Amino acid sequence: MTEQHGNPIKEVKINKAQELLHYLSAESELWQKKSRHFWVFRGVSDSQYKLIPTALRDGVSLGYTFDPKKCPQETNILQIEAELKRLQEFYWEVDSQGLTVPGSPNLLRTPKNWEKIQRSIKTEGWPIDDFLPLLALAQHYGIPTRLLDWTEHPLVAIYFAIKKVLKSDSTRKSNDKDKFVIWALDLDWVINKAFPGGQTKKLSIYVVTAPRASNPNLHAQKGIFTTEHITPEELAKKTNKQPLDKIVIKYFQNNTDQHNEPVMIRFLVPNFLAPKLLRLLHYENINGATLYPGYNGIAKALQERELWDKKEHITYWFRGGLKLDI
Repeated sequence: MTEQHGNPIKEVKINKAQELLHYLSAESELWQKKSRHFWVFRGVSDSQYKLIPTALRDGVSLGYTFDPKKCPQETNILQIEAELKRLQEFYWEVDSQGLTVPGSPNLLRTPKNWEKIQRSIKTEGWPIDDFLPLLALAQHYGIPTRLLDWTEHPLVAIYFAIKKVLKSDSTRKSNDKDKFVIWALDLDWVINKAFPGGQTKKLSIYVVTAPRASNPNLHAQKGIFTTEHITPEELAKKTNKQPLDKIVIKYFQNNTDQHNEPVMIRFLVPNFLAPKLLRLLHYENINGATLYPGYNGIAKALQERELWDKKEHITYWFRGGLKLDI
C-alpha cells in the first residue's frame, strides 16, 4: 500500500485482491479512529472518471420528449429548469403506471404547487427538500440527476465497479496501467462538520436518501446519495459542475477549521484483479442475486460465474449428479 499525507484525500494503491478486501473490512486499520459504519463508498470502473453527477456531465440529454436540453446549461437556473422538466416527465410516467410517487403526492400536480416550487427555489436554492425523495428514486433507476450514488457497504461498491470492468472480453485482458477506483467518503464529517447551514461557511454537499420499503434493489444495495446544493445567490451564476473531490479540496483550502484525518479515500485497483474479486465477492454473498432480489438477479449471479478467474468447485447438490439412462 502507498498513501499520501497532509491531504483531505488519501490515495491507497492496491496490488492484490485480498489486500483490497482487507482494507475495506470493518477491522482494517483505516477505520480504527472512526468506524467504517460512518463511511459510504462508490465504485467507478475508470480511474479517470470524475465524480460529477450524470445531469452535469457534458453532452447528457435532459428530457425525453418535449424540448430536451444538453448538459450542462450555461447558468445554474437554466440547468435547474432542464432538470425540473426531466423530473416532471419521470413523475407523470410513474403516476400513470399506478406506482407510488415518493414524497408529496401532489408535488407537481397543480399550478399552485408549481408556483410554490418556484418560490422555494428562489429562497432556498436547489434541490429543495420536497424533491429529494423523487430525485433519489429517479437516480436509482437510471434517470440522469444531480445526485451521486453511494453505498453503505464497501463490497457493493466493488461489485458495481468490476461489473463494468468485465463488461467486455477485451477489458478482462487489461494491463497493469488500467485501473478502477473505490471511493470512500466520511459521511459523519459531511453531515456534522461540513453540512450547509449555520453562521459559518460550510461545504455545499447534501446527503440524500430515498424510501427503501418500496424499493427492494435500493434496500439490497444499501444505497445513499449526495448532491451539491446551489444557493439562491448562485442561481444566475455559471453552472457548477465541479467533481466532488475537487469541492472537498477547495473547502479545505478556503477554511481554517481543518480536519485532522482524511475525509475521502481513493483506492486505486488494477483491472486484472476484477475476475478474482468477482468470485471472492460471491463467497461474501455479494452478487447479482443478492443485489437484485428476484429471478432476474438469480440469472445475473449465474452468468457472473462465467467471468470468474477460476471455476467453482462442485457443490454437494451436484455430487453424484443426475444421470439419465437412455
